[in-house]
Amino acid sequence: MFTTLKNKIREEIGSDVSAVVRNAGNIRAINSRHVSQTGSTSSISGSQVSLDGSREENAASPLPPVSPKRENSFELKLSDGMQLSAKDIKRFESREDEWRKRLAKKETEMLKRMEKKEEEWKTRLLEREKEWKKVVEKQEREKRKLEEEIKKIELAKHTVECALRDAEEYKKKLYSFQEDAEQLEGFQTQEMAKIKHLLLAKEQEVEEKSHHLKDATAEVEYLKTEVSRLRRYEDELNNVQDEMETMRHSTQRKTTQLSCELAKAEEEVRHLKEKVFVLEQRIALETNDEVTVDERIAELMRERTLLERKLEEAHLHLSDIKTSWSGQISSLETQVGRLSRQAGEEGVERRRVEKEKEALKQRIKQLEADIEVNNIVMATKDAKLLRMTEDIDEMATELKELRASVDDEVEEFKRQIESSSKQIAHLKSKLENTTSELTATTSELANLRTSLEEEQSNNSSLRLELAHLREILESERTITAELRVFLEKERDEKDAALLRNAQVSQDIEIVKQENRQQEIENVELQSRVENLEDDLVGKVKEAEKVAVTLKEFEQKLAKLEEVEHSRDKLEGNERILKSSLLDLEEQLSEKNKTIKVLQQRLTDMKKTLQRELKIPSSLLDSDVEASAAILNPSSSKTVTARHNNSREDDVNFKYLKHVLIKFLTSREYEALHLTRAVATLLHFSPEEERLLQETLEWKMSWFGTRPNLGFGQTAKAIPPS
Repeated sequence: MFTTLKNKIREEIGSDVSAVVRNAGNIRAINSRHVSQTGSTSSISGSQVSLDGSREENAASPLPPVSPKRENSFELKLSDGMQLSAKDIKRFESREDEWRKRLAKKETEMLKRMEKKEEEWKTRLLEREKEWKKVVEKQEREKRKLEEEIKKIELAKHTVECALRDAEEYKKKLYSFQEDAEQLEGFQTQEMAKIKHLLLAKEQEVEEKSHHLKDATAEVEYLKTEVSRLRRYEDELNNVQDEMETMRHSTQRKTTQLSCELAKAEEEVRHLKEKVFVLEQRIALETNDEVTVDERIAELMRERTLLERKLEEAHLHLSDIKTSWSGQISSLETQVGRLSRQAGEEGVERRRVEKEKEALKQRIKQLEADIEVNNIVMATKDAKLLRMTEDIDEMATELKELRASVDDEVEEFKRQIESSSKQIAHLKSKLENTTSELTATTSELANLRTSLEEEQSNNSSLRLELAHLREILESERTITAELRVFLEKERDEKDAALLRNAQVSQDIEIVKQENRQQEIENVELQSRVENLEDDLVGKVKEAEKVAVTLKEFEQKLAKLEEVEHSRDKLEGNERILKSSLLDLEEQLSEKNKTIKVLQQRLTDMKKTLQRELKIPSSLLDSDVEASAAILNPSSSKTVTARHNNSREDDVNFKYLKHVLIKFLTSREYEALHLTRAVATLLHFSPEEERLLQETLEWKMSWFGTRPNLGFGQTAKAIPPS
């Protein structure tokens, strides 16, 4: 700007301003009165020249000579022939003062305007910064909300996928349950057929058992006749046994007498041998003449000691014989006691035989009563079989009803699964739509972020321009301050007055040009300010657009909230469906339990049927081998006792008591026939049954060995005290 002014001054004056300033010192005395009045334009031009360093460049350029007249008229003559009077100079100075005042006013006004505009711009910028910060914070909050919503939607998607997997697994379970139900139905039909077949077979077995019973009763009658026939020979057998016992005792007595006589003879022979030996020694001593009296005395002493020792031995032997005789006497006494006891027992047995005859008669009556009871038990078994068939039919009907209910529930499950699958598909479509909307919103957010960044960059550029303008203003202020300092210096220099008077017209034009340029600059600044205001208006519009987009985002967020609300409702429906599915699964499990209980009952009934129809056959086979005391009712009563029938339990217990009393009160050979019955009733092992038979045989035998009953705590019997 200043260089253009200098160039214009050169064109109008024809020389540089610095040369004029240097030559102004020659006419300082002429203008001594006008020292206090200095020109703003010349000072400005001089200051510009001093600032730009144009003095050194144009130092050699000549100034047109000013010829002052040293007279009282104070007239100035310029190089072009014009003369300036004091009035003209005063007029120019007054104009110069007016222009200075106007320039100062304009400068102050411009400074005030610039300061006001700066403050306004600062306040606007601060407000805009606050607004943009708020907008950025809102957008960040919305971004966080959107991210949280995206996370929630992803979680909902994951839950829906888990629900889908659970539904598919439940479908598989339903299909497997249907297959299991069909298999159970097949098994049930097979089991029913097997049960019917078993019932038919068991009916045939019952008929066979009835035939066996008839045969057994016939055999019992035959055995009764045989028993009555064998009773005659029992007395003869007892007499023969008594004779055998007397013969045995007589032979034992004779053998003991002979053994005693033998022992006595042997003792006498031994004593005689010893006496012969002693006599031979004595004879040898007496016949020997060489033996002295002392030797004979010693020999006699030895003989005496030997005889004394023999006497002692004889005494000891006598004491031994006495002890043996006392033992034999005690044994004989025990034998006598035993014989007397046996005689008493035989008398008791005879009386017992008479009683047993009466007992046999009673037993025959009891057997007849037992046969009647057996017939009653068979009738009860037939009634039980009928009841079991009825129970089986009822169970079959219950199974059919359960199957129908399970089929209905399965169909309901299928419908619910289809509806839930449709809802899940609808939810999937909604999720896809929401995900697409979220992607669109995220893209819009990214665009808004980019626009925000661009606006922030534009704001930063505007701020830089404002800072640059502020720097220009500060530089102008410094220039004005320097100009003021330079004006004060020029006021001290009175040489510039002539120059100013000479160049007033040019200075006026220059000032006009400067004013025009300043006006142009002001217009440019105003246009810049208007452009900035337009930019700000555009930014405000963009901010309004951003606010509109934010409102749209809020609307979208409201829609997303509605979608979430609907999703929550759907989740509640899913929970209700899951709870209903769990209830139905519990019902299915309960029905499965009932089916298992019914199957267990079927198996128990099968086992009871097998036991009732198998155990009597084994017991009947054992009855044919055993005596007449073993009867069929025991087995039937033991089986029916498992079903908690009080009457049958009572009958079974009575029969057991009867058999045990008979076993304990009968003789050994009768008890032998009852061992099998006792073993079956008391569930003896084969070893225990064999031990019982051996003990009875030992009691019956004369010379038999006692069976091994064990020792200590493992003994099968209490040892005698």
